[in-house]
Amino acid sequence: MDTPAKPKYATGKTDERGLALAEGKLRHGMKIGGEVARDFVLREALTSDLLQAEQTVGSDKELNFSAAVLAIQLVKVGTFTGPFTLSMIAEMKVTDFSVLRTAQSELSALGEAD
Repeated sequence: MDTPAKPKYATGKTDERGLALAEGKLRHGMKIGGEVARDFVLREALTSDLLQAEQTVGSDKELNFSAAVLAIQLVKVGTFTGPFTLSMIAEMKVTDFSVLRTAQSELSALGEAD
């Protein structure tokens, strides 16, 4: 039997609502107010986040939908606490987008294990 891989970003911490958190560092970072921020905190998604993202971009384009959900799930990048926009996510390097998607997947998998 395979041992599940240890999450790279999911921390085991929760926010004040009991939602699981993931933390990590972006390789290239997000430019916010003239500064490049690399440390991020992402929270577990709620159904309302998925519905909001679907209303914003539809669900027929997977990457757009995923980016819209990420913009909602992001709690903090550097010292910036949002709101985050789809255009902020769209301006990220692909490697940083992949980091956030990995963290997003880890949080989703933890939620499925509950």
